[in-house]
Amino acid sequence: MKFKFIIFLLLLSPLTNAQVSYHSSDSKAIKLFEKGLDAYNKKEDDEAIKYLESALEKDPKFYECWDVLSRLYYESGNKKDALIALYRMVEIEPEKRPSDWYYIAIVEKDDQNYEKALNAFNTYLSFRDYDLKRIELAQRLKKDCEFALWAINNPVPYAPLNLGPMINTADPEYLPCLTADDQLILFTRRINDVMAPEGKQDNLYYTVRDEEKNWRMAVPLKGINSEFNEGAASISANGNTLVFTACAYYGDYGLGRRGLGSCDLFISSQEGNGWSAPENMGEEVNTANWESQPSLSSDGNTIYFIRAPKKRDKDVNQEIFVSHRNENGEWSKAEKLPEGINTPYKEETVLIHPDGHTLYFSSNGHPGMGGLDIFMSRMDENGNWGEVKNLGYPINTPNDENSLMVSTNGELAYFSSNMEGGFGSFDIYSFELYPEARPMAVTYMKGKVYDAQTEKPISARFQLIDLSTSEIIYSAFTEAVNGEFLIPITYGNDYALNVEKEGYLFFSENFELTNNVEGEPFFMNVPLMKIEVGSELILRNVFFETDMYDLKPESKVELDKLIAFLNGNPAVKIEIDGHTDNQGNESHNKSLSTERAKSVYTYLVDKGISGDRLTYKGFASQNPIADNDTEEGRARNRRTSIQIIAK
Repeated sequence: MKFKFIIFLLLLSPLTNAQVSYHSSDSKAIKLFEKGLDAYNKKEDDEAIKYLESALEKDPKFYECWDVLSRLYYESGNKKDALIALYRMVEIEPEKRPSDWYYIAIVEKDDQNYEKALNAFNTYLSFRDYDLKRIELAQRLKKDCEFALWAINNPVPYAPLNLGPMINTADPEYLPCLTADDQLILFTRRINDVMAPEGKQDNLYYTVRDEEKNWRMAVPLKGINSEFNEGAASISANGNTLVFTACAYYGDYGLGRRGLGSCDLFISSQEGNGWSAPENMGEEVNTANWESQPSLSSDGNTIYFIRAPKKRDKDVNQEIFVSHRNENGEWSKAEKLPEGINTPYKEETVLIHPDGHTLYFSSNGHPGMGGLDIFMSRMDENGNWGEVKNLGYPINTPNDENSLMVSTNGELAYFSSNMEGGFGSFDIYSFELYPEARPMAVTYMKGKVYDAQTEKPISARFQLIDLSTSEIIYSAFTEAVNGEFLIPITYGNDYALNVEKEGYLFFSENFELTNNVEGEPFFMNVPLMKIEVGSELILRNVFFETDMYDLKPESKVELDKLIAFLNGNPAVKIEIDGHTDNQGNESHNKSLSTERAKSVYTYLVDKGISGDRLTYKGFASQNPIADNDTEEGRARNRRTSIQIIAK
């Protein structure tokens, strides 16, 4: 951290012996000092140093001379001699100026001498100082020193690996982002371009894995890159939605990408093998200030990003904002994350993990190693952010660390660094993230929706629902061209998957993940049946207690979906069928299956569906769809289904 020394004498010009009382009575030393001060004011630093050093040879206790010389040493990068000068000042006048100890602490901290810096901060804070801002900064930096001393003595596992020449080049690569299946990585590369305003420009590049899970050669992102800057992007979990940063001049060259201010966020959706024309995310997200470094939630309906004043510098206050998209596709007015995440200082490169609860971000406002450190916080079930945790040393260092990306399963972290041994400038690296810094356990479900008869892909709406709360936690449409979908799933919950398309029976399935802590991804193809007489739909998410016919609360989600289907198709009539496995007395099973079908019938009628459109029947074990010799098969046979009997 650079700082400004307070030099009393620079404001007193012209200087004469009659005007100023020095801490020296040596006339030769004073004359040399005034020559040095004059050279300093003329920015003749080398000449000034010579005069000041000569003055100190005449009088080694010349306080004002050490004062100016410490500033010159520091500004020339000579921290060692700057410290010597500062320590000489407090030796000569221990209590003359408390800020001397403050500057000693700053230089010691710059040089990673945390224990000495901590002692100097404590000494400074023991004096009375009237600069409240300096006191506040000293207290904050003191906490950094305390944390750094602890972190260095308690290092975390860290072994970064360069992602290699298929991604990294001699140009800077940074700000990586991933799809949820870890099969595509997107990043920013700064390339040389003689036509660009500054001779360089940022472009987006991406690559995918081959059959051996190795990265292919990265290529530019067509349809998004232009002759201007595009960068700092985020891609949705399924790879279908992209948000990226471009600046105000973007709208001035016929690109149709009008900016609202310094830098804005733009959004685009995948269309076949290309991307839709990028659109400004609008005034609810963008302002006349600087918006950048977006992070999309896994469903693409929430975005976190950084906002800063239009004119940015190293000390600017940057904050994390969030906006949500409603059913109509409109983004809400962006709001700041609360204090405790945001600080009065700088936050950067935010990431919301696919678990929807774990936030990673960089900041210099929380206790850290110095500069920007990477932190994490987790949202609880009430939507409140928990304790901010520093990821530790040596992930964090006295330098700036940012642009962290964490894989869906939480095991790998990706980041950008210009550490030695790379391909040139900044490269993208990965490392195994230690368990305490990982997000919640997440996997993903991936599949394809298609017409059951023609096998052609379908663009359909799909929803993932938490069965314990009936909350829709993921809602989107399958990709129009190939019908594919990809949904992150958090372990520790049971889910229902519903897929619907006009003219088709809806599809339902459930996933029991309560007792799982980790596992492989789920792959599922979803055939949709057209609404025709004789079409059958198994209600996978209708549940009963063992050997009973009372509906469990978790069934509400599925049955309400069935009600919506019937209301949307008023000519449709259905038969509700109950089925059991072959265990136990068949007469009992007949009665049980009938009563279960009747329970569904009663629920629908109570919710306003006319009984004239409904019948129900119990089949016991007459119509198995799986082998009754296994528990898995018997579970599949215990089911409730509907048949279309009129349309």
